[in-house]
Amino acid sequence: MPNDSPLQVFISYSHDTDNHKSKVRKLADELRMTYGIDIIGDFYEEDNPTGSQIPDLMEKIRTCDYVICILTPLYKLKADEGRGGVGYERTIITSELYDNVGSSKFVPVIFDEALDFNESVPNFLTKTRKTILRSNYISDALCVDEIARVIHRKPSNPKPLLGRNILEQFPVIDIPAERIDISEVINGSNHKILF
Repeated sequence: MPNDSPLQVFISYSHDTDNHKSKVRKLADELRMTYGIDIIGDFYEEDNPTGSQIPDLMEKIRTCDYVICILTPLYKLKADEGRGGVGYERTIITSELYDNVGSSKFVPVIFDEALDFNESVPNFLTKTRKTILRSNYISDALCVDEIARVIHRKPSNPKPLLGRNILEQFPVIDIPAERIDISEVINGSNHKILF
């Protein structure tokens, strides 16, 4: 029986500016409301007087299904230097990557199309799966859709279902090549010929 529980996804990001925090919150809201992904992030705890302690919240990285890392130059700086919440999260993520080499749990995203890739990706994420770049999509909505597809493992161009071989309906006739009447082949004989 399939598990009907929604996927839990932690969003790791740096508090660059109020505008950046607002964009991250908007992304989280969209993933929750449109794609049914249970997002975990401090932006849902800030105005909650009974909210969990931030280190306890960060520890959810270990138990969630995926972690979206919103990359910026400040995120890279804090991660590489081990500073603040991003530095703490880096420690947890690095440990998980060490234990599960090749893990696809961590999804790096550069959501601001003006940012440079090399200036935004911290050292600990350089060997993970490819980064989703906002600049590769016509709109924010298509970028969010790609993030959701990665989380739900739903490609935009899936492999088609395997069909039945329609050639099986024709009998196999074993005729030596030197006895083939080419005019019969050209005129549409319904025979498969084995060489």
